[in-house]
Amino acid sequence: MSISLQSVKNHWVQSVITFNELKQNPEAFQKIFLAALAAIQGTRYLLHLPSSLVMDHLFTVINSFDCYEWWTVPHQYLCPYQPSCIKIDVLVKSFDHLDYKVAAKARLHLKDFLDWMEQEGLGYATKLQFKNAFKTYFNDHCIVKDLQIFNPNQLEIQLKPLSIFKCLSQLSATFASVVCLPVFLNDWKLIDLSHYANQIGRIRLFAWVPSHTLDHWVRGALCLGFLFKFLEACRLLIQKPTSSQQRKALHWQLVTAAAECLFNTSILTRCHPHLIIALTFVAKSLGVLSILYAPIIDDDSNHERD
Repeated sequence: MSISLQSVKNHWVQSVITFNELKQNPEAFQKIFLAALAAIQGTRYLLHLPSSLVMDHLFTVINSFDCYEWWTVPHQYLCPYQPSCIKIDVLVKSFDHLDYKVAAKARLHLKDFLDWMEQEGLGYATKLQFKNAFKTYFNDHCIVKDLQIFNPNQLEIQLKPLSIFKCLSQLSATFASVVCLPVFLNDWKLIDLSHYANQIGRIRLFAWVPSHTLDHWVRGALCLGFLFKFLEACRLLIQKPTSSQQRKALHWQLVTAAAECLFNTSILTRCHPHLIIALTFVAKSLGVLSILYAPIIDDDSNHERD
């Protein structure tokens, strides 16, 4: 009985820690609210309750969190040396020539440094900047004799190569993030896109512009982005030998990408509101579960990131 109680206690503590981390994740925050709102709207439709302007307004407000991604675009392309973009296995091999104890310390500090970078959302524009940052971090956490043996400037740093599907997925996401900014500025009545569309439409070559909306372009880009993400997961499962943790992560990616693609397609094709609400609930719920339970792995190795 004591073991059972201890197990329950451990699960409870872990759940509290997980949800404490989850609330600091803007993507998870948005998905939770969208799933909850979809469930409420679905219940309202099933019970034939009158529509609520408050609920419609909440959908608009919660979706506006997509706007924050626009600010990450310059950092993503100008500072490519980020933990998710660096080949970790090559970086770790930089310590192979060291004494075993010193190498173990260096690997531990490297992991802490990468975790700190990821937590703070940091990236560096050049290899030299990355090395200097790690050197400062290493100096602050090592004893003097280790500094005499290991020189952080000897780090071997390589960026992960991008497959065609991953590259197209990132470009689609970037396009959607950039276009989201004027869309939300228009929704917030800060600019009038229809005025600019009519002005552009006066040019014969762009006469089609007034009849289109940026919302459709955003949804189209999201559909393509998640489709490419789905195909990338298929490619890795078929062509690349993977560990059990990698297969689990790729299966999560398959399911969540397919759900998001169907959800955005339903909005793009103007499906029945009931179907859109159902797909919203499914896609966002799966997204939250993926954040909670999908393992974080390196694309270029068989090792799970701790």
